[in-house]
Amino acid sequence: MKISLIAIITLLSSGWNIMRAQQHNIILGPTRLLCTYSEKMMIDTISGRTTDDYLTLRIGDSVSSFYSHALFFADSLKSSHNGFSKWMQIVGQYSREGRKDELSTNMAEYIFINYPEGKISSFAQIASSSYAKVVEDMEMPEWTVLDSARQILGYDCRKAVTDFRGRKWTAWFTPEIPVSAGPWKLWGLPGLIVEAEDSRSHYHYILKSVTQPSNDSIALNTFGRNYRNVSRIEYLRAKEAYAKDPNRPTMTKPGSVQYDYRETDYHKR
Repeated sequence: MKISLIAIITLLSSGWNIMRAQQHNIILGPTRLLCTYSEKMMIDTISGRTTDDYLTLRIGDSVSSFYSHALFFADSLKSSHNGFSKWMQIVGQYSREGRKDELSTNMAEYIFINYPEGKISSFAQIASSSYAKVVEDMEMPEWTVLDSARQILGYDCRKAVTDFRGRKWTAWFTPEIPVSAGPWKLWGLPGLIVEAEDSRSHYHYILKSVTQPSNDSIALNTFGRNYRNVSRIEYLRAKEAYAKDPNRPTMTKPGSVQYDYRETDYHKR
């Protein structure tokens, strides 16, 4: 992802509260910690090709949210006045420059931890005009904390491992930031997760920054979409069916990209 797009997204993020005021949203509480992560995702296990994304974790008093910078940029722009036209201009420019992949995201969903209380709610896109809302129990990964220690970004970190929904994860967390939170649905350790990777190196998260913002809040924004209520397994299977549809619009030949989702337990159910 080139500096130009990062600059656009950073500018957009700085105007977060202004843009939300123009859109329908629900304020869930103040943001106490604002964390940014990079994610490296393997999108082709045959060639080893990967793609990068940049993600935001907003941590509040009881609720947290997690989403992609690129996804929020695209959704916010397209839902603004004349936004879709502006978005298509950007897509056209990046296509002409051979950089269209930079506008894509690894994670087409907004995740809210402990919203409603005791639940995880995800607002996700399955296809171009198909959206799903998944409300699941707030399942905590069963971690085993090991003796290993290292410094990451200047923080003293400890190592932990877990088997969670089909993948084996290794995480490094820091008790110096005593919040039980982390990227995606990885939480439940006595400190912020600074780095996490699955055993097959398909997904790798690294913390990039932590700040304590003032006058910032966690908001749920549906961008005027109609979301269909489905179970987590139904959602994952619908995504798989769409991905395998040879008639869907795609920039790659059917079957040329081999990867799986963060949760793979849907194969067994």
